[in-house]
Amino acid sequence: MHRGRIEFDTIHANHPSSLLRFAQFQRYKCKEKFHFKLFKERYEKWRDGKENHEKGQIPDFLIEYPDKILGIEHTEPYKTKVQSQAVSPQKREGSLRKIVNNAKRFYEERNNPPLKVDVWFSSAFEKTRITHKKTKEVSQKLAKFVEKELPRANSLDSHIVKPKENLPEIDKILITTRVPKHCGQWTKQGAAWAKRNFIDDLQECIDRKNKEYETYITNCDECWLLIVADLSNPAQCFTTDYPSEVFDHTYQSKFSRTFYLEVTARPVRLKTTWQ
Repeated sequence: MHRGRIEFDTIHANHPSSLLRFAQFQRYKCKEKFHFKLFKERYEKWRDGKENHEKGQIPDFLIEYPDKILGIEHTEPYKTKVQSQAVSPQKREGSLRKIVNNAKRFYEERNNPPLKVDVWFSSAFEKTRITHKKTKEVSQKLAKFVEKELPRANSLDSHIVKPKENLPEIDKILITTRVPKHCGQWTKQGAAWAKRNFIDDLQECIDRKNKEYETYITNCDECWLLIVADLSNPAQCFTTDYPSEVFDHTYQSKFSRTFYLEVTARPVRLKTTWQ
């Protein structure tokens, strides 16, 4: 089935930015498939059919049954920016992870041994607006700091250090040296504040997809919306009990069914209406 398909830009070997975008696109599509697999396994009323999940397909999943074609559009919610924040949690989290990823690259370009590095940023730095220049500056400083700590880390196997005035943007770093070759891993750590009442965040997420509903439904007979969050992502750290006001609330959704799935729990069918 090839209905509702959008082709991704042609990738040229001499366009690094295109290759990067393509890699990011591929990672996101893999995550979509993983989330859909979780949904199928945990939704008790799921009915198997012939599945299609092609590149650029609209909606993301098409399931063909003898009597109809079901479409499922996948999306993810992110905490909305509050007045006291310089940037949205999603953008801030992306900037902090970029610092850590770049630091790993700078470190490994100097032919240093692989490490497992866990980084906790200072709470003050996490709240600031991070420019491209600042991202590069902190990445390089982090890479050099870890390199200087190698002798101490090697003698201890695992070494935790607080950079203080040397690197004020970072609260602490855990360096683990006993890592297999080619298995170095640098991770941004940090406890995120868990948002309990996220009705507005969910409605905003649904609203974005409501705008595209007419496009989705042209390619299927019925269309569902699957909203997936991951508690381990600080920008998606939503937590609630069931029942709760979040799941008792009635949302405005054009989709025939709208589900919320946290990756460690079962999907919840949200109450919806459309006026």
